[in-house]
This record gives sequence, C-alpha cells and structure tokens, in this order.
Amino acid sequence: MERIVGVSGAAVSTAVEHDETGVAALDRDGNVLDAGWTIGLAATVDWVDNCAEDDTLLFVDAPLIVDNTTGQRLCETEVGRRYWRWKVSANTTNLGSGTSPVSRSCKRW
Repeated sequence: MERIVGVSGAAVSTAVEHDETGVAALDRDGNVLDAGWTIGLAATVDWVDNCAEDDTLLFVDAPLIVDNTTGQRLCETEVGRRYWRWKVSANTTNLGSGTSPVSRSCKRW
C-alpha cells in the first residue's frame, strides 16, 4: 500500500451539491500529500481519482445503518456529548428528514 485516501460522508449523494466533503491523502509514512474539501459527488470522485494509485486504500466515513425515522441516532448524540468542547459533533441522520444524503439513499431501498 503506497497511499491512504480518506473521504467524509457528505458526498454520498449528488442531490446535495452544497455539502462540503473533507478529503485527505497520505503516503505510507503518514505524510499528508493533499487535504481539503470537495463539493458534490462528482468533485469527490474526481479528487479520489486524481489522488489514488493502483494500491491505494480508500476509507469512506458514512453511516452504514440508518433505521430511525426521526431524531438522532444514539451514536450521533454521543459524539456531540463527548466532543462538544472541541466543536465536534455529528450530523443528524434519519429516514424522515429527507435532507440527509444517506436518508435519501436508504429510502430508495
């Protein structure tokens, strides 16, 4: 593995073109090769394509299970409760909001 690429979960849908997605690429020694923001799925895929090599390991941070119709999942609440002092929190993801890219993806199934 020569490169590690990470993408946050905002780019899982093309419907939310204003959501910023954090992206980062590291070499195998942990040196930052690139880091920044993309907007929308197409820009994120292009960024990954430009940073990736044949033996790149890609990490994607996005909810895997969304089954609550309203409110926050416990894990989202706990992130905010534990890390609020550093201004870290999780976006609310649920099936009823319609604003979350993940909720729109889950509704298709």
